[in-house]
Amino acid sequence: MPKTNIEICLVGGANVLRKENDNIADQLINSVFEILKKKKLNVTASSLGGYERHTATLNLSSGIVNFTVGDSVEKKLWKFTAENITGEYAMKRS
Repeated sequence: MPKTNIEICLVGGANVLRKENDNIADQLINSVFEILKKKKLNVTASSLGGYERHTATLNLSSGIVNFTVGDSVEKKLWKFTAENITGEYAMKRS
């Protein structure tokens, strides 16, 4: 499958301990982006950083990725569509 068909959603990377000089979360986010850059992959959607915990869910039936930040209401981050499903995976689903 060509790399142009890969959709990447990232959620997390918060400094939940709120340590003033702690930059581990930022380092992790930067590390992930560096790896994706080397692989020539792009992030489609993200909710990263800050001080609140992040959660993510993927509804396999609808293709919707939802996320929360802290105690917030769940929001839609991305929707994978049937047009984006190609190759071997699409053949297995049909």
